[in-house]
Amino acid sequence: MQVKDLSKAIATFARQLQDKVRRLTEDATTLEVSTYTTGKRQLADVVNEADVTAADPARVRRQGFTRITFDCDLSSCTQTGRTDDVAPAVAVMHRASVDGAVAAREAVLGAGYEVLARMR
Repeated sequence: MQVKDLSKAIATFARQLQDKVRRLTEDATTLEVSTYTTGKRQLADVVNEADVTAADPARVRRQGFTRITFDCDLSSCTQTGRTDDVAPAVAVMHRASVDGAVAAREAVLGAGYEVLARMR
């Protein structure tokens, strides 16, 4: 392989890696939780939908939505923003889902920090 080809291959790899890391960082620093409701008879249909948001709006309604953003560096993450739009009828269930999602996100980020600490 010629030096010019090797340089081009390394530059391409670096761009691809940078793009993947950027997307991973964006995914890791934003958490979105949605809660949907439906009529009792259609629950099985909704469970089998490949994409719940593509289901018929007459059957499925989003009644809870929370978006949390985090600012992370190499040592910690702090919550920087939160948007909640939750109907009272689903508030308890939605809050439990959000709490579980936040705990899972913290565990994933904590594991990532542990790996980074070992690499230093």
